[in-house]
Amino acid sequence: MLLARLMRDRPCELRADFQQYYGLNIDGMGLAYSYAHAACLCSQLPAGARIFRGTAAEWDAQQYMLAAIEHTLRVIA
Repeated sequence: MLLARLMRDRPCELRADFQQYYGLNIDGMGLAYSYAHAACLCSQLPAGARIFRGTAAEWDAQQYMLAAIEHTLRVIA
């Protein structure tokens, strides 16, 4: 379901992520690799992938930690 939704809503980002992270052309789905395989890969894209930009996962773990450190320093001061 995630794969179908992303193909509908964010096809360019999904295409670029598959190429960058897996070296796969999304046009080969169903021929060079199965839809099930593509769905598994889609669900395992890293937090920094294009499909997550502009959504709730906009920050990565490092950015959250830096924000927490900055907040703690302001509280201490």
